[in-house]
Amino acid sequence: MKLDKTLFPPLFREVKNVQETLRTYCIPGDSIPLPMDNLQFAIEQTYNVTIESRTAPLDSPLVHGVFERYTNKSVLYIDDELNSAWTRYVFAKEARHHLINGDEFVTLDLATVIEAIVLDDPEFNGTTAPSLDVQAEILTKFAAIELLFPLEFRDQCKKEIESGDKSTYEISVYFDIPEHLVQIALTDKYIRFSKQIWEEVTS
Repeated sequence: MKLDKTLFPPLFREVKNVQETLRTYCIPGDSIPLPMDNLQFAIEQTYNVTIESRTAPLDSPLVHGVFERYTNKSVLYIDDELNSAWTRYVFAKEARHHLINGDEFVTLDLATVIEAIVLDDPEFNGTTAPSLDVQAEILTKFAAIELLFPLEFRDQCKKEIESGDKSTYEISVYFDIPEHLVQIALTDKYIRFSKQIWEEVTS
């Protein structure tokens, strides 16, 4: 699957807006791990929406959360069997749909979106960019990484792993996120890519 890389700078700008709201209105605004109450407040303030978060038995190995958007409200359904790290990630990922605007990013055919993600490599490979509703699911994952595991911590974490001082599991526990997010965020490819986007966004 090939992702449209032009979508990333606007996404990272929206991440930056939420981070600035966190630092302005929440005390402390840069807590690690990031409190979900603070994140929900920051997204609601930034986008003038109300978020309702509910747990539910989704009974699916592939769907951990569902996002429903209304005019000035969204409802997030999170699988009630997830642990703390996964619950935080799914909340962050689903709530991040507010960072991606436009009807073209919304789907009425969830099954097709899931199939496209499961059957392909949802990173930077491939030659054909999928529909925007499919790409939105991948973009929200990267937005979740940027907010739950910020760039300024990643170089040090990578050094600690390479020196044997810490494992990816220990870092995931510290940030209270799933271990696979740490593994993705600390790949050389993702570090280079995210630094490039952040340099563009902040320059």
